[in-house]
Amino acid sequence: MKKILALILTLIIAVTLISCDKDTPTETNTDTSTDTQTQTTDTQTDTDTATDTGTDIPDVPVDNKKDPTAGRIEHSVNVDQAINLGVFDAEDIFGNEGTSKQYSNVTDIDVSHLASGGNPYKISSGGCYRLTGKSNNGQIYVNASGQDIVLILDNLSLIYKGNEPAIFAEKCNSVTIILVNENTVADSSTNLKKGAIYVKSCGLTLDGTGTLNVTGNFKSGIFNTKELVINGGQYNINAKYHGIYGEQKLTINGGKFNITSEKSGLKSGDYDETAPLEAVVGSVVINSGSITIDATTNGISSYGGVEINGGRIAIKASSDGIDATENVTLNKATIIIDAKGDGIKTDKEVLIDGDANVKINSEGDGIDATVNVHMSTGGVVYIKTTASYAEDATLGSYVLVNGVYYKVDPADYPEMTMYSVVNSCKGIKTDGKITINGGSIGIDSAEDALKANEIVILGGKVVVSTNEDCADAVTSIAVSGGNIDVLNANKGLKAPAVTIDGGRMSIVTISDAIDSPAVTVNGGTLYLFENVDAGEGSFTINGGTVISISTENEPYLPTDGDQRFFFAKIEEKELYVYGNYVQIWGDAMDSIILKLPKKYSPKLSIVVSSEDVVPGAYQIDVGTCEGGKINSLECIGGIFTSLSSHPVELQ
Repeated sequence: MKKILALILTLIIAVTLISCDKDTPTETNTDTSTDTQTQTTDTQTDTDTATDTGTDIPDVPVDNKKDPTAGRIEHSVNVDQAINLGVFDAEDIFGNEGTSKQYSNVTDIDVSHLASGGNPYKISSGGCYRLTGKSNNGQIYVNASGQDIVLILDNLSLIYKGNEPAIFAEKCNSVTIILVNENTVADSSTNLKKGAIYVKSCGLTLDGTGTLNVTGNFKSGIFNTKELVINGGQYNINAKYHGIYGEQKLTINGGKFNITSEKSGLKSGDYDETAPLEAVVGSVVINSGSITIDATTNGISSYGGVEINGGRIAIKASSDGIDATENVTLNKATIIIDAKGDGIKTDKEVLIDGDANVKINSEGDGIDATVNVHMSTGGVVYIKTTASYAEDATLGSYVLVNGVYYKVDPADYPEMTMYSVVNSCKGIKTDGKITINGGSIGIDSAEDALKANEIVILGGKVVVSTNEDCADAVTSIAVSGGNIDVLNANKGLKAPAVTIDGGRMSIVTISDAIDSPAVTVNGGTLYLFENVDAGEGSFTINGGTVISISTENEPYLPTDGDQRFFFAKIEEKELYVYGNYVQIWGDAMDSIILKLPKKYSPKLSIVVSSEDVVPGAYQIDVGTCEGGKINSLECIGGIFTSLSSHPVELQ
């Protein structure tokens, strides 16, 4: 019953509360919840299995196949109903963005005469060369030490069957490739170098308004050992290794890209485990462009940092979407990631700022940063993680029933085949600090939505649905702003210390809404649809509005004119929170509904005051009292009624 009611309230919150972007009066929100509760009580049929102990598993045969299809424990409410995902469907306005420059003293080279013998055309002096024609076995070879080379590709079709790249610049000061019309370049599987277009020991720049089709049959499509800059053009790249590789730095200022690669789509930097002192630290910088990547490993990989300042990037990756050793900074772009591994992974920080819009679907962690994660975007960040499973007779805790994985205690179901989760699939994970200071953030995760050493929420709209905990911190959780809705979770906020200074939070959970030995509320509005478990610690309310609504029994939701009000303030701050509910109204703290304990702290004291008071016997709802008592209740006045029968004599 508890679980069903909790899921009913999940639907209530999804409909009534998630659209509130500012704190609202307590009476208004409470009334709305009351009305919705009546309307939706009989409509909930979903069964949440994420934190089951096994009691609700259907009595149906278990599918014991050895290699189960990756499953998903579905939530009763989807986060995407609350987050505006339309920004990810907007028209792609990024295209060629290249420019064509007029060059003088151009040398025309028709590669058609290279078709028969496979002989290279050698460029040994600086200048501008226009490449045209078709060759099924030809090569452009540059050996011009200290010289600047411009190659204009104009209706070029160049395929080389030898053991070197089709375009190979071995020595020069710089190479600039200008695209005019449509061009094709390909190497063979016998190429011993690193790319179909390979520039060694000098910078490479690509520009123009034409198209370049590149096939890397041996390794990468385009490879440069120095800095590779792309200003424009259209690129269709199919590579056995990486699509585009700028070893020291890869900068994309514009262009349209379709990249299919059997390793990373875009890559920079290099690390050799056998010679770590020779590692090359690179970086990937994207300032604009329309980029589509389908990669067998990582979409974007950098032994260094990744910085995205604009454009539209769509990544499909069999490993990580973006993988870096330094900071990943997303400033202003639309980024869509579909990854079998982590969505974004780095050894340092992930910073999502500016107006970046980021959508991640992953079977690993949505964001995995070793140091910190900081979000202050004005855009939308949507993360959905899906668990994948493998048979695990020893450690497994899931069973597969009709294509759905149920979490159970293996000791209770020894006859069933057990499975375990293959990858960590948290929404955002870091060993450091998660800071959310803006944006519209939606997380729908198979495991914890937020997992960190410290979690700080300063602003923004945050909507969470998870099979595990909403926020799990090693040291502390602090909320001072924002509009936060936990639609469904095992536990809401879990940390040694939880401090609420402002903002609005609505938390619907299966277990504790807050699990912490030190809970302090100094401001804001807090709606709790489950217990606050402070253990032997403290629950301190210095201000703000705390509204607890029971899911154990029929919730008490007051309406206008209801006389079950109490004028009060909490003098002592220590409170064990467990049991049914009492409503308290106070002049210092707007309206408060506190979940009073079955067992009271000896420090609990309630002072009641009102202009009109008639001494006598009144009742206050304290739930099922198991030997506990309120040590001090001083009545100066007030109107009391009760949902239970615990009389209090007011003098």
